[in-house]
Amino acid sequence: MEVLGTPVAWPSEVISVTRVQRGDQVLARSALGEDVPMRAVSEVEKGDKFPIIWVCPEEEWQSAEAEGREPSADPWPADAVREAVA
Repeated sequence: MEVLGTPVAWPSEVISVTRVQRGDQVLARSALGEDVPMRAVSEVEKGDKFPIIWVCPEEEWQSAEAEGREPSADPWPADAVREAVA
């Protein structure tokens, strides 16, 4: 399965993963196939069944930063997240 660019070993498979870091602007592919602008709240992590990246909307990222708290985020399949190109 391909995720994004650097090899990362998961149980019984090797996945390509781009180095997404906390705070990166990313595009998360929705179930409808739309690219939704988000902020990465984590790097790629091992989920229960597949790799994930925790993401949140830009507005939540900005609010959390201003209030000194962690953003409220959702797990997203890592293979549906890519770095936003400026």
